[in-house]
Amino acid sequence: MAKHPIPKATKKHVKRRPRKSRPSDINHKPTHYALYDVEWPQEYTIVPGEGSIPPEFLAKIGSRSKRRQKASAEDDAEVNDEEGTQLTSVSELLRAEGN
Repeated sequence: MAKHPIPKATKKHVKRRPRKSRPSDINHKPTHYALYDVEWPQEYTIVPGEGSIPPEFLAKIGSRSKRRQKASAEDDAEVNDEEGTQLTSVSELLRAEGN
């Protein structure tokens, strides 16, 4: 093989690629689909806004980005209810606190 190949195929590909020449192609915007049309698994709960869940639930759950930023023993602790069973989702936390 050659040490420094000449990118002939790439040059031809760029030369012959389809271009956006029509105004409808140039001004095309991506399609936005409604979030609620997606069939979500049961472990996911769609929350309408931040005000609908009390802050103490959000503090118990935490977010993935915070867990990645903070590598400590506290982050490895699991959220448990009174009986000691592990709670993994917002809906489970809400059900446990409601009882």
